Amino acid sequence: GELRGDVAPADDRPGDELREEGDEHEEVEQRIGMRLPAPQIDEVGDLLEDEEEADVAELMSFAHDTAGGLMTTEFVTFPKDLTVGEAISRLREMAETPNMIYYLYVVEEENSWKISGVISLRSLILAEPTYRLSEVMREKFQFAHPNDDAESAAQMIAEYNLLALPVIDDLGEIAGIVTVDDAMEILLPKNLDRRLPRLFG
Repeated sequence: GELRGDVAPADDRPGDELREEGDEHEEVEQRIGMRLPAPQIDEVGDLLEDEEEADVAELMSFAHDTAGGLMTTEFVTFPKDLTVGEAISRLREMAETPNMIYYLYVVEEENSWKISGVISLRSLILAEPTYRLSEVMREKFQFAHPNDDAESAAQMIAEYNLLALPVIDDLGEIAGIVTVDDAMEILLPKNLDRRLPRLFG
């Protein structure tokens, strides 16, 4: 896909080349929330396809100390009328899948984000292939709202021994997930700080 905000070729506007490059660098820095050397900015800008830009923009719209700011948008959804066998086949065919798939999120229909249930990858593999996802999914599950406190979401993951926690908005749509790795980054330092004086004091 093309990047939004592409400028006309520099040859068409020779006097503006340096200014435009600076503007593009600033825009990429703002988009990813950090400063980078110019060559890296160009590389990141090239990699930010339209869909990825939208994901980054969505994540950056949430405060960093909220569940929305902590979540990732790398997760897998399948419509509830899909069979277990069809879902497994789709997983195999996916060109890109998240590095760690703990759960699959079952939505109302194709191209919908309205969540109906959750199924673990293990449960999917062990289920009868002809069953529909609506028959094997869990309809009751823990979740966070994008504006929930990030530490509360992390504590929920720890309390219920979850590997990931879906983040669901006011419309009942899945916006992202908070992984156990992200949760531990929030929780572990504080727990260690409390324990260190007893261990070494």
